Amino acid sequence: MEKLEAFIYNYPGSIYGNDANFAIANLFYSEGDYTSARRQYQKVNQYELRTSQQDEYNFKSGHSYFSEDNYTKASESLKLVNRSGEYGVHTRYYLAYMDYASGEYAAAKREFQQLASEPAYEKVIPFYLL
Repeated sequence: MEKLEAFIYNYPGSIYGNDANFAIANLFYSEGDYTSARRQYQKVNQYELRTSQQDEYNFKSGHSYFSEDNYTKASESLKLVNRSGEYGVHTRYYLAYMDYASGEYAAAKREFQQLASEPAYEKVIPFYLL
């Protein structure tokens, strides 16, 4: 990580600076340091990322905000994720959870019912459908 940070510092105008910031943010995220990841994602210009990185950026950025209980920012990012892509199921769960937490029970129930058969959530979803 130090080499990426040194690169950003030494070459602030580089066309690879955005990729370096994204890589650092992903390192923090993979270590479970969501606050540092969120701060680093804020340095990334998402519009300069490749199309294939957009969902990853929006999901991980949104999940980082979610982990800090900033549901407004989390929702803004997560709503940009392609629901049928790699992060779709997890995105739908977090959006449904935030609906549930904010008292939007009907919306949450609809989404939880659709997620009930997903292996990642099949054990936890029944608690929201009682």
